[in-house]
Amino acid sequence: MFDQEFAAELDQNLSDGTLRLEEQLLKRERLDTLLGWPRLAEVRVLELVSSSISLTNLTALLEEPALASLEALRLADTIDERAGAELIGVLAAVELPALRQLSLECMTPRLDASGVRALLALPFLRQLEMLELSASVAGSPSSVEERPPIEAFAALCAHEGPFVRRLGLRHVVGDQEAKALAGAPWFSKLRHLDASGGHLYAFGLYTLFGAISSSEIESLDLSENWLHSSNVNPSLVVEAKMVWDDMRPSLSKVRIKEPSWSQFM
Repeated sequence: MFDQEFAAELDQNLSDGTLRLEEQLLKRERLDTLLGWPRLAEVRVLELVSSSISLTNLTALLEEPALASLEALRLADTIDERAGAELIGVLAAVELPALRQLSLECMTPRLDASGVRALLALPFLRQLEMLELSASVAGSPSSVEERPPIEAFAALCAHEGPFVRRLGLRHVVGDQEAKALAGAPWFSKLRHLDASGGHLYAFGLYTLFGAISSSEIESLDLSENWLHSSNVNPSLVVEAKMVWDDMRPSLSKVRIKEPSWSQFM
């Protein structure tokens, strides 16, 4: 049954080719309405944020021919199952010939090493320009004291094929991850890296800045690092700030969004 009220909501939410559905319960009736919506072919950017959709319904949506021109897909805290790598299986099974940007945010559970490898094997990976994996890769630290295994992140950094030029890793990067990033075969070709919301300290900054100095990176986001940890040792922040002051001038051509040091100094 076609839901006229939901269709009117879709009309209202579509703006300049972007359809953002937030806090929506996309059960079958609403999905049928979305699939039969006359303006679906106008959608170039689809964002499902804090919504609920099953893997079955997501598959049906992405297989819809009217979305053949979809250029950007964002799934943020959306799948209503603990899908993990099963979501990657859905993406592998659909054809998205025009897709250039993929954002997978707050996946539950986060991708493990096998899930990351499946992601890197997606048929459309080589056509992507931007990949966002915020809070979606297993093993990132929640505090400087925590040293979890980083096999999943290592799998990402071991990729040797074509890769994106813009990479989002919010709430993922700590010192260990920075070391892995610096050794990634594709790192030198990145144009933008978002490592905000992580736990980079002196070692991580030194390693990351050293790798960036010989890369093509034009912009770097390090905002909100350390800010969510009330138990941070002040001496660690002081050491990190010393590294920042020492190495930042060597990256004068890189636009960097920096942490709010004033909260700690």
